[in-house]
Amino acid sequence: MEFQVKRLLEIMEEAEYPGVRVSMETTFDGVRTPLKIDISTGDVITPREVRYSFKLMLEDRSIEVWAYNLETVLAEKLETVISRNVTNTRMRDFYDIHILQQLHGESLSSSVLRDALAATATKRGTLEQMKDAAAVFDEVEENPVMAKLWQSYQKNYSYAADLSWHTVMDSVRVLYAEGGSL
Repeated sequence: MEFQVKRLLEIMEEAEYPGVRVSMETTFDGVRTPLKIDISTGDVITPREVRYSFKLMLEDRSIEVWAYNLETVLAEKLETVISRNVTNTRMRDFYDIHILQQLHGESLSSSVLRDALAATATKRGTLEQMKDAAAVFDEVEENPVMAKLWQSYQKNYSYAADLSWHTVMDSVRVLYAEGGSL
């Protein structure tokens, strides 16, 4: 397997602890696969990082990776949806919230999600904005520009093709109501 670094890009420049996005291309057995890794420090992980075990496909062993817990991942995405309101162009966040809520909603800890959202919003200076979440969700869902951005996302990513904007926004609301509401 071969890894080739294609680009290094500073990310989160406005944050106290900015990071770097490493864009790479991997080549294995003639197949090229793009890969992006975001590296950052200073983010709040609530209650703490977790260790994930991944079974390797070509070897009879696993590797362990320290990463964010799911509640913190979702809290960061919810905070972004709420704080950026209709200026958010990151449709991937909306899709991620929908699919993760559908796949893992029942196993999420409501209290951990609520604490993670509060910690993330406090760190980002957006805690007051979280109180207006219901109104923000309505505004985002009804905004024609946001709907067009979602349609464009659907065209570019086949896995989202059958998901209506209303269905995705329903998932955002459900996740917030189940644990994220502050």
